[in-house]
Amino acid sequence: MKSKLLDARVLEYLAYWERQLTAGRLAAMMCVERQHSQSHMITPYETHPLTLGKLERHKRVKQFPALAGDGSLPAYTGTAPADALQILTALDFLTEGHRDTYREGWSSQVGPAVPLERVPVLNQLHASHEPFRTLFSACARRVAVTLRYRSRTSEAVHMTVSPHALIDGYQRPHFRCYVVEGMSENAMLTGRYLPGMKGKYWSDIVPYRVIEVEGEHPQSYVDGCGDSNWHQRSPLLFKLSDLLTPPLRDAVVQDYEGAEGFYYPYLLIPSVRVALTPYVRRSLRWRVFDNSHPQEMFVEVEGEERDSIIKTVFGMGGE
Repeated sequence: MKSKLLDARVLEYLAYWERQLTAGRLAAMMCVERQHSQSHMITPYETHPLTLGKLERHKRVKQFPALAGDGSLPAYTGTAPADALQILTALDFLTEGHRDTYREGWSSQVGPAVPLERVPVLNQLHASHEPFRTLFSACARRVAVTLRYRSRTSEAVHMTVSPHALIDGYQRPHFRCYVVEGMSENAMLTGRYLPGMKGKYWSDIVPYRVIEVEGEHPQSYVDGCGDSNWHQRSPLLFKLSDLLTPPLRDAVVQDYEGAEGFYYPYLLIPSVRVALTPYVRRSLRWRVFDNSHPQEMFVEVEGEERDSIIKTVFGMGGE
């Protein structure tokens, strides 16, 4: 079943996003014989009740209609730009190491037709990173990890963390954890304890700030059930900054035109985990163009004004 689902997703990617589905192209993507792709992938898709009639032939290729109605949308593949990027990432992973492979009957190279190049960010600058792997594994196996950590607001400390989720966003990934913080190293060296220098709390742990992993403690793991800021959601409302001047303002409006939640001059994100709201605010507030100073893009609308706008403009209740 899982294999058939993967076949259908790659098939729909070719028909919807590239709009050039052929048996030879699909065979190259899946590294199978052309006859196999036709008889075991394309024909079952075209005759299945859920996907019957979705594809149309255009010269030598099959594709979804250029202006797809509700009945002709893909059944297994997303149609948002973010979905296309996810698919390209997955296909890059699946076809890595096979780009130079060729079999008779294939009509193209292995892999997507659209090259995907990623802007270097922190998680890509590290060829390997043992603390990230340790926290990732601890999250999967539900074990606590003791480590030395350097935060942006304090000196190096010893702490035990229980990761329950991985957040991918805002330039570098981090883990949502339950933290039991010990004394700072300076306090330990001087043999004194200062109030407030240790505690228990939920926080975001950046793996690249881990100085040293000291050990695992399976019996000390705390799951994420008690992380109220993780489970609680809240709407965020933003308004285009009055400091934006044409043509930049017009360009930003064009960026968001048609996006869900954008109603000029407001941008509504109806449901965000409270723990993630600082990152959303940070990503929308400022932008730097070329070598200029940071440009204010959006300002947040809060409180009663926010609730009133959400109700009157978007027809929804507030928080």
